[in-house]
Amino acid sequence: MTNSNRPVTSLPCCLDPLEAAVHDLLVNFWHEPLRARAYGLARELSAGCPVCGFKESSPLLRSLQSMLSLTAEDTRGIQSFMAERLRELVGLLKEPPHRASA
Repeated sequence: MTNSNRPVTSLPCCLDPLEAAVHDLLVNFWHEPLRARAYGLARELSAGCPVCGFKESSPLLRSLQSMLSLTAEDTRGIQSFMAERLRELVGLLKEPPHRASA
């Protein structure tokens, strides 16, 4: 996850596992092991964002963490909102404005 030689204009490869974990969670909606994996990855990335060259991603990752901390019971009736918002947050993490300038 840490590579100080990685150009700040490229996306950190550490986002790939998070994106895959969120996708898996949405395919098998809120299956507990998948939720726990996605939550753990978001938590780890939130702590490591400055290393990857992100300036503004930590608030996005904290939002992702908050959503992923909810139980299946908590998400009843709002599954489509949750899915849409999780996809949106992952997409925002990958957008250029959230990367550090050189």
